[in-house]
Amino acid sequence: MMIHLPLQVGLLIFTTLFWKTSLGEFNMLKNKTFKVTWNYISQTTFMYGSKVSFSNGEVTFINPLMPSGLPIHEWLMLKQFSKYKSAPSLPILRRGQHYKLHFDFDATPAGSVYFIIIFYNKNGTKLSTEIVKSNSITIQYPDEAYAYKIKMMNAASTSLIFRCLTITEMTHQDNLEYKSMRVTKIGDDQYGNDRINVIIAEPSDAYPTISNDFLKSFGHVWLVERWMDDNIEGNIKQLKNDLQSQDTLKAINLISYGSKSNVFATYVAQHLDCKVYRTSHEDDDLKEWFTEHVPGNHELKDTNVEVYFKEEQDNHLNYMSRLMNPVRFLDYLDVSKLNGGEVNET
Repeated sequence: MMIHLPLQVGLLIFTTLFWKTSLGEFNMLKNKTFKVTWNYISQTTFMYGSKVSFSNGEVTFINPLMPSGLPIHEWLMLKQFSKYKSAPSLPILRRGQHYKLHFDFDATPAGSVYFIIIFYNKNGTKLSTEIVKSNSITIQYPDEAYAYKIKMMNAASTSLIFRCLTITEMTHQDNLEYKSMRVTKIGDDQYGNDRINVIIAEPSDAYPTISNDFLKSFGHVWLVERWMDDNIEGNIKQLKNDLQSQDTLKAINLISYGSKSNVFATYVAQHLDCKVYRTSHEDDDLKEWFTEHVPGNHELKDTNVEVYFKEEQDNHLNYMSRLMNPVRFLDYLDVSKLNGGEVNET
């Protein structure tokens, strides 16, 4: 007996089966994790002068002459099958939910590939954009978002090996941990613990975190991250109490390098006997928020602060400087001053 299905139902079943068996680019793994791959050359793949090969779950892309600023490949959540002849390559995400994205790839030279996540509203207008210059980022899918796509961008890359992108839905516990201030302690067993260098990280998901190898040059160091994600006033109190509980300390140095971290370091210093090393950058909106919401004196005495880099020293154009990782300013800091004239050899 023949069963006649409505045309729309038939197309839906065909598309679903075709998507899952032939051209699907993502699979559902455990713990609500989606694995997104690059399985074939599509209309969104840059092919002018490119050599692309697929082998053992890896994609090798070679094109030393490709101009910077162009997309190498794109993944889309929505596609017109008649146009692209392929199914959507990104999973549907829940509005308001946090997700962790991890990009597994190697680019030559290092740092020559980055990603752009673009969110769209229902009428196709661009809603917001996330630029990812590291291997991982945590995002919140916008409440107004209807769709999104991910672009893999070229920044003077000569070759690329891409394996996969994983998208993991964060649990309630993950969200709590993500929103909590994190303090990483390095070199606690060195220098007699009499001096401590506290680096206040500039809030950003666009840049990679400071590596432990880089931090070792500072000797006894604490790296303070995610201080802006939850209760800022509570984070100030927690950091103050943690530092004051270190009975053997003779000197505390607070170090910041960006417009927001400079403001935070200034306010933490009001509660401690310490020296602040910072740049001249300041976020006026955050400074105003502190003035309205956090009690206490909001200015540092000149004797307590050293500005090791001034904005006018930046050789890059203003709009270019904003795109670059501000951690680069730490190269202007004389580390020997922090450790009483000693430099940690690593």
